[in-house]
Amino acid sequence: MIRKIYEWFLHPIARAVYKRYPGLYWWRRGQSYYNNRVLLPWERRAREDIARKVLSWHPSRVLEYGVGNGQLLKRVSEGDPALECHGVDISATQMKKASLLAPNARLSVSNITKLEYPDDYFDVVYGISVLMYIPQEKREQAFKELYRVCRGYLVAYELVPKYYDDAARKRYCEATDFRYDYDYEESLKQAGFEIVEVIKDPHSWSDYVIKEGALPFGLIIARKHKDKGSNGGGISAVVVERLSDRNDLLCL
Repeated sequence: MIRKIYEWFLHPIARAVYKRYPGLYWWRRGQSYYNNRVLLPWERRAREDIARKVLSWHPSRVLEYGVGNGQLLKRVSEGDPALECHGVDISATQMKKASLLAPNARLSVSNITKLEYPDDYFDVVYGISVLMYIPQEKREQAFKELYRVCRGYLVAYELVPKYYDDAARKRYCEATDFRYDYDYEESLKQAGFEIVEVIKDPHSWSDYVIKEGALPFGLIIARKHKDKGSNGGGISAVVVERLSDRNDLLCL
């Protein structure tokens, strides 16, 4: 009965408040759910894959937007001890936990709509489950900022409702947080990025995970400065497979 009262009355109010003040939501979640949550095996494997992808370009300086509790940042920083790792998040509570997992990273409590970094500062910018929480009125500025500070590649690991069937998309839109259903790739292109590929995450795009109630993720890879040659604006070249028979591609 208490749950029904929450769903009918309190949840819509809470959702409206969190949409207006997202920092409040992440402060609350950072003190409870996200602070203590243990990653599932498939989530750990996915983060390991993302870290390997970021490191595959041999960057010298990277930015993780939306660091959260630092699970991914830890893997990236440990993968290359010489790498200069930066991270931003609007939640001070989660950043405190991230600083323990990645003590050598340079962390800042800030919003991606106003990044305090010079233009073309990072070889790779990357994030996990962040883009889906950007409201429409802040979207253009957020993507412009990511483009501005990036000089090479962007990697985004996100739920991808654009590629879901009707049932999965309905579940996505009915979630209890304040996620948004929009075209990430189009927003990236409008900011100036070139979409390299959108890949199914094999760890979440499986019958087992979906049957357990999780929604599958996609990995969006984009790049900046296509006209600067094969080094992607100063970092090592990457050969991107473009094979028509690849079954992991969502979009190319």
